[in-house]
This record gives sequence, C-alpha cells and structure tokens, in this order.
Amino acid sequence: MRDLARTMKVRAPFRRAASREDHAGVLDPAYRLVDQPPVLCRLAHRAIAHQVPGAWKFLSLVRETVLQNTVVAHRLSGARPVTLYLPLFRAESCKPLREIDQYERVVLDQLVSLLTGPNQADGAPPLWLVDAGADIGMVSAQLIRRLERLSRVFAFEPNPIVLPFLEASLASSGISHVVLPHAVGAHNATGRLIAPPDDPSEHARFFKTDPEGSIRVQTIDTLPSPAGKQVLLKVDVEGNEADVIEGAAQFLAAAASFVVVFEAHPGVMARTGIRPGAILNRLAAIKPVKAVVAHDPPIPLDTDKVIEPQISGFETRVHNIICHSVEA
Repeated sequence: MRDLARTMKVRAPFRRAASREDHAGVLDPAYRLVDQPPVLCRLAHRAIAHQVPGAWKFLSLVRETVLQNTVVAHRLSGARPVTLYLPLFRAESCKPLREIDQYERVVLDQLVSLLTGPNQADGAPPLWLVDAGADIGMVSAQLIRRLERLSRVFAFEPNPIVLPFLEASLASSGISHVVLPHAVGAHNATGRLIAPPDDPSEHARFFKTDPEGSIRVQTIDTLPSPAGKQVLLKVDVEGNEADVIEGAAQFLAAAASFVVVFEAHPGVMARTGIRPGAILNRLAAIKPVKAVVAHDPPIPLDTDKVIEPQISGFETRVHNIICHSVEA
C-alpha cells in the first residue's frame, strides 16, 4: 500500500465527517456522513485512473472494510442546490466526485438546452419530472439543480437498498416530490429483480413479472394528471422501456407537451428483442415527435424511416435517445 501511495503521490488530509446538524434526521444515524470520500477511497480511484495493477481489487477491499457505512453528502450548486447522498459501500455509487459531477453530462446538457430554449421562455408551463429507474437520484439531482422551472418530481425505484439515499437527496432540494418504491410497467403486477449472467451489478438488474415476487409494478398512468404541465420522462429500466411507455400513454397524452429520454443498450436489446424504433413509434402514436441521439453534437433521427440504420454503432455502443413532442 505504501508503494501504491508513493506511485500516485496522493497527499490528502483527513476529511472531517459532515456535520450531523446539517443533515439531522436525513439518514439513519448508523451511517457515517462525510463531505468527501476518505483518503483510501480517493487513493484507489487515482490508482484506477492510472491503470495501476490491482487497483480495482484494492477499491473493493476498501469498500468492504473502511467504507462499510460511509456516505458522502455531496453538495451540487445551481438554481436549486441539491445534496446528493452517495453510499460509498455500494460499487455503483463509489466514484470520484468529479465523475459524479460529470455524470451523463452530454445528455443532461441537451435536455436542459431543450427545456430552457427560446420556446421555453416566459409563459412556459410548469415542468414535472418522472424518473423511472431513479437509483440514488443522480439524474434527478442534476436536473433539479439546473432546471428552475421544474416544480415536481415522481421518482420510481424498486431497489430498497437505495431508497433512503434517493429520498434524502430529493428532500435536500426542497422540491415537491414523491418516491415510489415500485417498478414501472404497462400494467399493475408483481415481480422480482434479476441480474443478467454477464453483469451482476445492481445497475444491470432487470424486472421480471412473477406472481410470487415482492416488487409491485405501477403504471405512470396512475399518477396525477399532468394537464397543463410539461413532462420530462427519464426511463432507465434495463429492457422494460416499451412497457413503461405503454403504461404512460394516457399520462403523456394529457400533458401539454413531453420530453422522453431512454437508453438504447445493445446487450439489453439482444435480450429483449425490442429496438429503439419500436419505442419511438409508440411515442409518435401519442403525439407527433422529433428525436435525436444524444451525442455531441446531437444526431437528428428521421422518425418516418427505420431508426436503427441511422444510429452509428447501433449494435456495439450504448446510446441515449431524446424524443420530444411537437405541435401537429
């Protein structure tokens, strides 16, 4: 470990725990709140960045020992500041803070541009966010801090491990919000989360209907009517995107306008057989739409043509697709 530290030249002071007075009642007192990852965690992240052999194993060891109950309270500044609570003992959220700050930056920049452009000036309707597959709230938190017009958040997340951190993060912003501990689908049902054989991480788990399952499925159509509101629907459900849209058709039709962002993942598409073109076609049946692939710069998609050939690297890369309704 001394050799590793010498190689990385990390000179970081001990970071104090975040004040309990600042976060009173937010999380279980058993958690150790800090304002920055501990030095061993940062050392591991630096080693990974420099491709030091054994760095990932070292980080895993640190998570299992030093970080067992450690949570970073990471403040995000903006029009509406948010504190993002990051459980470091969980691999999916044990990342360098600079990486957290840049999370999905391209797609988020394009969403913010779309929702704050010339057509969204004075007189634009209130904006609601529906986060289907919210996890700890990283996308919701970034949108809350950057979209002053955002007035309400509905966050769906079936993984009970992350729910306290999701609730704490949303509550820190003061925005009106509802955390729903359910999966999202085309109809009410029950089921369970399953990990694909090639990826045991929590992020890769997908929902499978099972009458004996303990997870409840809720449709977005059961939410309060968004009449007179603009809706931003973010979908990250590892293959159930088509079901989510099917169960949100009435909700989206009732909105003044909508923006939907979803992920086209080659591995997930291979498992489900559902292509992004089918999802865009369903959205186009609700309202006329335009769509882009969220690259830098964005790549417009012609929704009157077959979608997949228009996406470079469709079979090998993950792409975020943004679809928004337009006036007929």
